[in-house]
Amino acid sequence: EFSQLKKNMFFSSACIISTIALAQLASLWTFTSPIGEPLSVRLIQGNFEQSLKFNPKSIEEQFGFYTNAIESQSADLIITPETAYPWPQSNLPAGLLGSLQQFSTNTSSNVLLGLIGEISGSTGVKYTNRALGLSPNAPSYQYDKSHLVPFGEFIPPGFHWFVNAFHVPMSDFARGTLDQAPFSIIRSGKESIHAAITICYEDVFGGELASRIDQSSKPVNLLINMTNLAWFGDSQAPAQQLRLSQLRSLETGLPALRATNTGITAALGPDGKVLSQLGEFTQGALSLKIQAYSGKTPYVIWGNAPILSLSCLLLILGLIRHKRN
Repeated sequence: EFSQLKKNMFFSSACIISTIALAQLASLWTFTSPIGEPLSVRLIQGNFEQSLKFNPKSIEEQFGFYTNAIESQSADLIITPETAYPWPQSNLPAGLLGSLQQFSTNTSSNVLLGLIGEISGSTGVKYTNRALGLSPNAPSYQYDKSHLVPFGEFIPPGFHWFVNAFHVPMSDFARGTLDQAPFSIIRSGKESIHAAITICYEDVFGGELASRIDQSSKPVNLLINMTNLAWFGDSQAPAQQLRLSQLRSLETGLPALRATNTGITAALGPDGKVLSQLGEFTQGALSLKIQAYSGKTPYVIWGNAPILSLSCLLLILGLIRHKRN
């Protein structure tokens, strides 16, 4: 019996060591490569408390801060956090989007705004968690969040009574589709760079992001995440989500930009390393240059299929050994 236990331990250890060795060996290969000249980027962090986020008195202050921060300096790409403008798009102050579009055209800046989108349907108007893109002399772009947070962004069946009882505003958003096009960063006289956008915890789901990149209508060169983690206060949540963003860069071989409300606003290389970041709970803008990349990693092409297949194989082998014994 002791001899059999030793064999089982040896078999398990061999599987673990082999997996680690293969992972280390795979890290020696690079599947993506630099494309074009580096982008000038500005990531704006507003640092507005969640208790003030949808407060009518604070909303005007947020509009002013983000608009002034955007227009204070041009860049190839300027990104605000999730719901930086916490108001339905059609109800924004008159001339606001027109002014920002004019800034984009005059300065050749591409701007991504976090706001509340609207979709009209047979049942009326539904809200979305939206990233609105403004580019020089081009139609506006929109990405609507598809992976929604239960209770915060959609109401599971049977729980509408809870929301109605507490009068929770904007708590039942519409979902965006999974096949939304990437955002094209237009640069005069240069090749456009295409970015895959995620909002908040969507970058937790690596398989979904890899599938979007693989099936994208345009080659994806950059990852962008727009987030508001003010809900979690002074906790480990911002650091944990940053680690998850690092994994997404490692899996896809693409650099990433994170624009957050309270932190952690950061830029990541294609190897997942943090290139630059802002401190948590500070108000400001992170300015940097980022190199876009092209190509697809095996994870983008195959997703989780290889690891799931290997897991099933190991399970079957284990069951066979157990039956023999």
